[in-house]
Amino acid sequence: MPDVSVLNVALHGNKIGTLRLLQGDQIFALIQEYIDEARRPTLTLSFKDDHGGLVTEQPATHIQVSPFFSNLLPEGPLRKYLADRASVKEVREFFLLWVLGRDLPGAVTVTPTNGEAWPPADNAVGGGRQKDKALRFRSPACSSNSQPSETSARTAASSFGPGASAAPGLPNSRLSGLMASPRTNSR
Repeated sequence: MPDVSVLNVALHGNKIGTLRLLQGDQIFALIQEYIDEARRPTLTLSFKDDHGGLVTEQPATHIQVSPFFSNLLPEGPLRKYLADRASVKEVREFFLLWVLGRDLPGAVTVTPTNGEAWPPADNAVGGGRQKDKALRFRSPACSSNSQPSETSARTAASSFGPGASAAPGLPNSRLSGLMASPRTNSR
């Protein structure tokens, strides 16, 4: 594994920070241009203090990235399915962001600084044999009371990505009572 891996974090296409993996610690840092910008767009209210000022120093994390970035990633069977397809360990969120970061929900994108499309093989599972088949995703807005399966994860995952017009619900046994219904993007 490399000593340092760096991912660029952009908001509305403009770089605002970096997410670094340094000897097992994951560190998010805002770039000075974003900090100095008087009318900067808000990344998240969780990076503001009680007086509305920007919190510029974030604590380092280990296996999981900070909660803001972790919440951008899929959960449950969709996470497992996409991690398997990308040959990345599903608990290594830094590397999931590396692979899925170009298609996160909202206006945030995460891309590798050095342009490498895939994390180092040290963080892969299964020898990296499915990297060319990895999928992009957009988090579904609906769930149903059906039992999750790889087939339903595959169906939902294949409906996402740039240009997708509908986000079908992915079955989730934790949210019983909710009906699955497609959510159409209005552009």
